[in-house]
Amino acid sequence: MDKPLCVLVVEDSEDDVAPMLHTLRREGYEVRYTVVDTPVAMRTALESQDWDVITADHAMPHFSAPEALALSRKLRPDVPFIIVSGEIDLNLAVSLMRDGAQDYIQKRELPRLVPAIERELREAEVRRERQRMQDALEISETRYRRLFETAQDGILILDADTGQILDVNPFLMEMLGYSKEAFLGKKLWEIGAIQDKEASKTAFGELQSKGYIRYEDMPLETSVGQLVSVEFVSNIYAIDHTKVAQCNIRNITDRKQVEEEREKLILELREALSRVKALSGLLPTCAYCKKIRNDKGEWEQIEVYIKEHSEAHFTHGICPECKAKLYSEESK
Repeated sequence: MDKPLCVLVVEDSEDDVAPMLHTLRREGYEVRYTVVDTPVAMRTALESQDWDVITADHAMPHFSAPEALALSRKLRPDVPFIIVSGEIDLNLAVSLMRDGAQDYIQKRELPRLVPAIERELREAEVRRERQRMQDALEISETRYRRLFETAQDGILILDADTGQILDVNPFLMEMLGYSKEAFLGKKLWEIGAIQDKEASKTAFGELQSKGYIRYEDMPLETSVGQLVSVEFVSNIYAIDHTKVAQCNIRNITDRKQVEEEREKLILELREALSRVKALSGLLPTCAYCKKIRNDKGEWEQIEVYIKEHSEAHFTHGICPECKAKLYSEESK
């Protein structure tokens, strides 16, 4: 199957175009081409169509290779440009290549044309792939920067070898009340928010050895001296063969306060329950005097037993029936 090839030919002689096309087709190319010999025609061709390669004669009555090269570099710098000319001064050829031409071939050396084109097509594909990778990287970096700037957690980026802070996001600056300058260039344990410098150095050493650390509750101090409880998570990864440490810092002060209030409520409930005594089960009582037999097998007054085994307290009085029996003579 023939290989498609789009060629823009800058040439004023149809007799010179035919051998070049024959050479390309003989090597298996299905050639689509346009011949131009003026700047206006070349500009129109460059702006209206995509091209795989541009070939140009050196000297023409109304156009020249240097002019064609300058126009192609301006409008389509990604398209390979090859000089295909008769006799040409070597110094001039070198000058054209210095200005952006990929190769020069004399018309009596047309067999060199196909290898030159194939080499340039490969290199052009490499350049395009490199550009695609660069574009993808820029998109990725833009997306990362957007997430970094808008994250609702504090983020620090450190040099994994030295602990020096490379970047800090706005959320952390606002949370702690420090400027960007107060972070950048300093080591993690040198910033004002870290209270225990030695513990921070030890933690960084652990991060370097394990690649990951996590602290559920770590105190940081704001620029005005207020303590903030944070969850601190850090891991190490590589960017362009350089190891960095990313520290994610989440403010848990409100969550911790809620947990403390819940624990306080639970403690209060437990204390209240410990003070409550309830009587249950069978109580052995005397059918005559109503005393109760306690756990030791001793008989005691019912009001004493209930008082010791509950929160109830007794007061004493005489009901009307008992009063009538006990004080019947006095009432008469």
